[in-house]
Amino acid sequence: MEIGIISFTQAGGLLAEKIASLLMAEEGSAYKIEKICLLGRSRTDGSSGAACKKEQEDSLTLSGVTQAFWHKEVLLFIGACGIAVRAIAPHLKDKYTDPAVLVMDERAHFVIPLLSGHIGGANAFGKKLAQVSGSSLVLTTATDVNDTFAVDVFAKEKKLCIYDREQLKRFSAALLEGTECGILFTNRKSEADNARPYEHTAVLLPRNLYLGIGCRRGKGFAELSEFVKETTARYDLCEESIAAIASIDLKKEEKGILKLAESLQSAVCFYSAEQLREIEGSFSSSEFVSQITGVDNVCERAAFLASGRGRCLVARQAKDGMTIAVYEKQCEVTDLPEEICYQNSTGLRILCHESA
Repeated sequence: MEIGIISFTQAGGLLAEKIASLLMAEEGSAYKIEKICLLGRSRTDGSSGAACKKEQEDSLTLSGVTQAFWHKEVLLFIGACGIAVRAIAPHLKDKYTDPAVLVMDERAHFVIPLLSGHIGGANAFGKKLAQVSGSSLVLTTATDVNDTFAVDVFAKEKKLCIYDREQLKRFSAALLEGTECGILFTNRKSEADNARPYEHTAVLLPRNLYLGIGCRRGKGFAELSEFVKETTARYDLCEESIAAIASIDLKKEEKGILKLAESLQSAVCFYSAEQLREIEGSFSSSEFVSQITGVDNVCERAAFLASGRGRCLVARQAKDGMTIAVYEKQCEVTDLPEEICYQNSTGLRILCHESA
């Protein structure tokens, strides 16, 4: 986790050093910490107090804060909440992409998550800070102060994708009001778009689809991406559920495949011909592919291996020198609260409190 600790005074700078030491002693290599101290110009150079204040305010726009906001997972401001708010205001986008932002006073009395409390992890990190520093944690998120299930935190912990953000807001509001709510787990596009088994339903997508790809050398991202869209649409699958793209190691430098994985925010893995050949199972076979790669099938075998020997949802599809196969991995979701109903139509095993 990359953390930026930003201070504005000498006392704040000293506290930043202390907090960094405490965190590193607690978690060690789990954290990468950068300390950014923004001090105003000293008045001993003949500047007026107003000029000094203006320079300090101007320093908030320096690249240090901007770079930290876009490249750190967590920002901890040591100082006043107002300064932190003004510093980050020009960069705010949404809670799904903004980093976790917290404020701690320079006496370490309080730590306050300001931004991205749930999905960004500010609340969880605030608890850690309070633990190591002895500060009091101040939480303001409704689900936390009412001790209510936070579906966005649940999704993050279980590595599930949120399908409809506006729908999720309505779900959380209804849950706080005591209205019946439920969760639909699916990687099927038609269900994600249309199925509403409960009055208020949050749709969560497991990332348990593994896409095997074979292609001629030099196939571009646009062609590969379009083929993936066509295939997932034809078989009613959600692209957001693609956990990884798999292929033979001969393709590890293919820019089209690498860019495709980046665009899908998925992992990418490559296997040797020997690894693919050794897999036992029923796969389509091509003598031409075998002559070129040393194995009779790349896409199915690679997807099968990447999915942990999962279930075939889409057998080999071919188009213009490209092949695709999709396998589904069986996985588990645990600890669903008893007050939440659920419906499952995908490769998930649900373990509630009773059986967990």
